[in-house]
Amino acid sequence: MSYAPALVVRQLGGMQFVPRTVGIAQFFGLFKDPIAQEVLEIIKQDWKHLVLVEIKDLKDPSASEGYARWRDLAASTMPCVEVKSLQTVKEPIKRKMVNNEEELRRQVEKLRIELTKSRKDKAMLEEMMLKEDKKRAFLDEQMQSRDAQITKLELKLGEEKIARERSEKELKGMSLDWMQSCSELEAMEIDFNDFQGSI
Repeated sequence: MSYAPALVVRQLGGMQFVPRTVGIAQFFGLFKDPIAQEVLEIIKQDWKHLVLVEIKDLKDPSASEGYARWRDLAASTMPCVEVKSLQTVKEPIKRKMVNNEEELRRQVEKLRIELTKSRKDKAMLEEMMLKEDKKRAFLDEQMQSRDAQITKLELKLGEEKIARERSEKELKGMSLDWMQSCSELEAMEIDFNDFQGSI
């Protein structure tokens, strides 16, 4: 670890603890906005230049017990890096001058366009939802109509079933009557034949 923001605490006269060293080895960010990329480039350039900050009335720097052991261990395991002297760092800072007012106007215009588009999209979405509600209401009405027709048909089918059962009972009764009548007719024919034979 070559630098951690927590290491500045001791430089400002505070108690220096062992800084966090887990999960800070890599950083990945996705910046699509060209303005964000420009800001990152400026930050990158600023890190190449040293800045001396003088602060008066600082307390004596102190460190926790584990800090010295951590520092010595970290220093022994760190690869050696050649540090350029202040005289060799003469690269000028390349900063793009940005007209804040012009940039703000551009951003406001961009936001206004996006807002107009969002309102149009919202109106279109509301119109589509209204059409869908109408379709749903129509389908609900059709379903209710079909349900009513099915209920009518079920009632009619029930009535026809009762009528058929009644007809079957009547037919059965008529069959019994017919069979009884046939039996009586046969008995009468026998009696008639017997009568003719006796004459």
